[in-house]
Amino acid sequence: MEVKNFTDLFKKTWYLFRSNLILLLPPAIVSILSGIVVIVGIIVMAILLSLSGVFHSKDFEQMFLYFFKPLILGGSLGLLFLGLLWIANLAGWVNMYKVAVRDGKTTLKDYLSGIGKYFFRILGGVILQVVIWGALLGIALFLILKVILGADFAYFLSSLFKSPGLAGQELSQLLEALSPPAILGIVGIVFLWIILEVLVSLLLIFWKQACSLDELKVIPSFEASIEFVLSNFLTVLGVIAVQIGLSLILSITTGITVFLLFLLLGTFGGEEETLIGLLSLPLNLLQGLFSYILSVYFTLLYFVLYDKKLEDRGREGGFSTGL
Repeated sequence: MEVKNFTDLFKKTWYLFRSNLILLLPPAIVSILSGIVVIVGIIVMAILLSLSGVFHSKDFEQMFLYFFKPLILGGSLGLLFLGLLWIANLAGWVNMYKVAVRDGKTTLKDYLSGIGKYFFRILGGVILQVVIWGALLGIALFLILKVILGADFAYFLSSLFKSPGLAGQELSQLLEALSPPAILGIVGIVFLWIILEVLVSLLLIFWKQACSLDELKVIPSFEASIEFVLSNFLTVLGVIAVQIGLSLILSITTGITVFLLFLLLGTFGGEEETLIGLLSLPLNLLQGLFSYILSVYFTLLYFVLYDKKLEDRGREGGFSTGL
């Protein structure tokens, strides 16, 4: 079917989603693998510490500090591995979405081929996005410190490197003595920072779609995403509003159900509270499952929406369902 209006967009996405439930699989596999890696890492570290005699040492603190750096190094390498695993999963997943939109059906073969095809582009895009977010956060923190410290800003920076503990105490004292105008200034900076972070996230929401469907490098895919959002601003906002609305309905429904359990059992304490906790566990698990399904569905919808741009340009468009 052609995507002619807002309703058609959701219909086509639903058709493709039903035909490609395998899209739900990759993140689940990576989550399980990540959990296994974390558990194995903890077990290995515990065994090594046990063999080293740390737990039986009279000077436990000194022994633990001796092994602290190796533990940090091992943990950092583990986090790096998990990060690269997540990037590889995202690269393969992006290719699956692309093939689903283009051909109507995708398989795990597309997932594996996507890892080799898009890994470095996805890695570069994620790093660049984190750098942008980090730069905005750094600027916000810089401005907040300027408001708090005023003329003492340069002195604080120098003392921060010489004596971090003393600098922290001075900052704590200054925070307690903040004037109302300074507090308003800080609130304004935080508010502006949040607005800018949301705006950047909104403008870059389609960079992975541009990277795969348009076969663009990192910077051009960012530019294409910005261009697409600005050209289809109301449509994009409408889709995001629907996604947020459905997520809120799901959360509110779960919350109301748990609250009704409290009312039905007639108490907020004792054994009934434990029972309510046990009953609410499957509800929370169901909420998590439905939230995950919604996330995959709307990610596919973003691919369908971006692919419409290619059709409008007269280039090779997406799969037609014939509906």
